[in-house]
Amino acid sequence: TMRSRVGAWRDLYSTGGGRAVLAELSPEERDAYLNATPLVAHTPHTRIDKQVLLALLEAGRLKGYQEEFNENELGIRCVGAPIFNASGIPIGAISVAAPSYRIDDARADQIGRATRMTADTITAALGRK
Repeated sequence: TMRSRVGAWRDLYSTGGGRAVLAELSPEERDAYLNATPLVAHTPHTRIDKQVLLALLEAGRLKGYQEEFNENELGIRCVGAPIFNASGIPIGAISVAAPSYRIDDARADQIGRATRMTADTITAALGRK
């Protein structure tokens, strides 16, 4: 079973939805978060090196969605995309999490693109073009 639940609070650095928000913060806000937050390994796969994490955030930002694979919970893969307010500030994210055996890389990309499209639809409804 998954520990994560709809609406549950999890670390930004180790979840797909959290990374989606973290990647879109200003560099100052992102640095403030990373400097103030102890990066704790939730599993042996959790990325806790700041430079590695920053590289992952940038790669995901360019794709339009973020991923985590066995980092927050063993056996779980998550893909998330940011939601912005009318001013372009990231205010949340949507994500899809499932057992990792059900999401290979190709499926993660497909889910990521669909998640990004859905997040864009929500963002547009909030007034951002």
